[in-house]
Formats: sequence, C-alpha cells, structure tokens
Amino acid sequence: MATITQEYTVNVPDELWVDSWDNSNTVTYTYEGPDTVYAVLRGNAISTVSVDPLDAEEYPGQTIVEIDATAQPDVADWIHPTPEDFSHTHTTETNSDGSTWERITNPGIRDWFELTPALPNEDGFKVQLTALIKDSITLFEEKAKARKDYVVKYDDAYDFDADTQATIDQFLTDIDTYLTTYETMYPWKYVNMPEGSMPKIPASLTTVFNNLPSID
Repeated sequence: MATITQEYTVNVPDELWVDSWDNSNTVTYTYEGPDTVYAVLRGNAISTVSVDPLDAEEYPGQTIVEIDATAQPDVADWIHPTPEDFSHTHTTETNSDGSTWERITNPGIRDWFELTPALPNEDGFKVQLTALIKDSITLFEEKAKARKDYVVKYDDAYDFDADTQATIDQFLTDIDTYLTTYETMYPWKYVNMPEGSMPKIPASLTTVFNNLPSID
C-alpha cells in the first residue's frame, strides 16, 4: 500500500456547525496516508471505516467501498485517524448576555463534516463529506414560534376591527423582534440559554379568538 501526501481545499460554512454559506469560506488541509482507504455501507448508512483492507466475509450483506485518496483526499483525511499529538485550541468569546464560550480556532476536517453515502453522481463516488450542521433552534424559539403561529392562524382567517388588528400587528412585530435576537444565539455557546422577555399573547386576543369558530 502506497502512501501519498496531497493538499486539498473544501468549502465550509461561515461558522462551525451553522448552515450559512454567504461568505464562500474555504479551508485547506493536507492529507498524509494510504492511497486507498475503506468504508462499509450497510444499506443507506456507513457502518465502519478503515485505513486497512477489510475482509468481505466479516461484513456479510454489506458493501465494502474502496476510496481513492487521490480522487477524494478530503474523505480519506476524514477516515484517517487524527494524529495523537493533535489537540484543539480555543479562544474565549463573549455572548450577548455576558456569558462566555470557547470557540475552536483550529477545526479539523471531522469538525466541519460527517461522512455519508453519496447520491449518484457523475464521478461515481459512493461516499462523500456532508457539512456537520447542529440543530440551532432553542426551546425558547420553539415556544415563541408556537405563540406566533397561534396568532397568525386567526389573523390569516379573519378580518378584525381596527383596535384588534392593531393589537395583532403589534404582537407580531414584537415576537418577530424577539425571534431575531435568537438567530445567532446557538445552544452550544451557552450553559444556560437566557429566555429574555418573550412577548405574551395579549389576553384580549385570546378572548376574541375563543369566540370564533375553531380553526384546524
């Protein structure tokens, strides 16, 4: 088995684990390792990876994929074990509420991506790297969106008098402002996520809505 050294560049999100690509960011890494690595597919999932050849008899009913490290150095680098002397470095950053978190300053390929089966493509690759995106929706956002959806449901279905409509419009403005503050407040940056001042649905609106036919 030959060993290769190959530099490669990949597109990455604007921020680690965030599904935003506006800045067209890239990172460049160097792969050093075997010219062929391996992944095992069990249906539509990857069950194992290896830098050493695998025995098909040990994986009945599964597919062993040989990955050309020259054609897919990013995948090969993901599969290749992280060097024992590697360690993450961090910088302390301050959140909007004054709390702090430790941002990784030297993310590796496994921090950015996960290994997944590839959709059919012209290159014939059977595995690929997919951006590792974490769920950024907080419980507070879910709660606020539920309040908004409740009001919007009636606002879309009925015409209201001027005073009631003004109350609806003000609530929707306030809840949208509240939700905007959470767009860049990611759960992994907080030990205790602050709820802030979530707008409440005015009791007057609830009274009006309860006197209307229910909406499925």
